[in-house]
Amino acid sequence: MKGSGFKVLIFFFIPVLILFAVGFVLGPLGTSFFGTKTPSFFQVPKPNVELPAEPVLHVGHFALTNTLVASWFTIIVLVLLAFTLTRR
Repeated sequence: MKGSGFKVLIFFFIPVLILFAVGFVLGPLGTSFFGTKTPSFFQVPKPNVELPAEPVLHVGHFALTNTLVASWFTIIVLVLLAFTLTRR
């Protein structure tokens, strides 16, 4: 039991620190700080993410989207939760 802290240090913290250092040096921060180039097997193309909100309902010329409905639902849930938790 006495040496269990040392085992945790050896088997957990040291590998995590090594991975952190390698990720820092070979990642975007390391390439900008140290001027190193990321190895080719680490380079990936940047994704082009385009997720337009899908219209659920049209009210006149206004499109009610799924994102708008989800945000309204979230606000209602948070307000009700705050109200019920702060009542006496």
